[in-house]
Amino acid sequence: MASSTPASASAPERTAPAALSGGPGLARRFVRVVRRYPFPCLMALVLVLIGLGSGLADFVAPADPLAINPRERLFGPTTAYLMGTDALGRDVFTRVLYGGRASLGISVASVGFAIVISTFVGLVSGAVTGWFDVLTQRIVDILMAFPGLIIVISLTAFLGNSVGLLIVVIAIALLGAGIRVARAAAIQVSSQPYIEAARTLGAGQARIIGRHILPNALPPIMVIATAQLGIAILIEASVSFLGYGIQPPAASWGFMLGAEARIHMIEQPWLSVWPGLAIFLTVFSFNIIGDALRDAFDPRLRGAG
Repeated sequence: MASSTPASASAPERTAPAALSGGPGLARRFVRVVRRYPFPCLMALVLVLIGLGSGLADFVAPADPLAINPRERLFGPTTAYLMGTDALGRDVFTRVLYGGRASLGISVASVGFAIVISTFVGLVSGAVTGWFDVLTQRIVDILMAFPGLIIVISLTAFLGNSVGLLIVVIAIALLGAGIRVARAAAIQVSSQPYIEAARTLGAGQARIIGRHILPNALPPIMVIATAQLGIAILIEASVSFLGYGIQPPAASWGFMLGAEARIHMIEQPWLSVWPGLAIFLTVFSFNIIGDALRDAFDPRLRGAG
């Protein structure tokens, strides 16, 4: 009996580390995610590399994006110029990096702006209903009746083509889909019994939306935000391609596909290949990550679409 006391007293000390471990560590969770979604993780890595290259262009770019060198115009890819030079002798690789900064920055800012507004309006519309819901949905119907690119081109042609304005008009073009998704999520959550119980206990509408509806509506909102990042990049590239977006001498992927690339596309195809490849990889990566998020949040949809 005397020997049992020390053994029993030391037992918690032996089991404490296992109890404090709290399950698999961060590294094991990361490995599990990579094994379950290898291709989306690869695309996420591609996005990280593109984002780092564009964000750190001041440090990693080999040349000045605006430096003109007529003696080395229209060079093909070499060790000195990894992606060749354009018609003014500027390094294409450098301009792709700086162009990514403009294209990604505008796209992320416009989607962030659109998601904040559409989430707020959609959740209130789905939770409150009544005249506000009817008015909101009629405005959304008008927005979605026009292609997003037409909205952006029309507004930039009428109001100007500054970067700030471009962010706002792309956000306006994306509002309709975001409001619809947020409203649908709010309606679905509002029908749950615990929402009715919260109302019975005296919770106000703002508290119900902020504490109960918003957290449960975040998964579909995150999915639509990922999809809209790819759409925003395509819209920005299309607008800059047509001359209504980023203006020379600044670089953006869409602008690099513009008149200069079209003129020399046959004889010097790399002028359009490299910015086009950057747009493709970025949009494709966002789409793959969006599909993975959809599958993760709702396994019933895995493989659908």
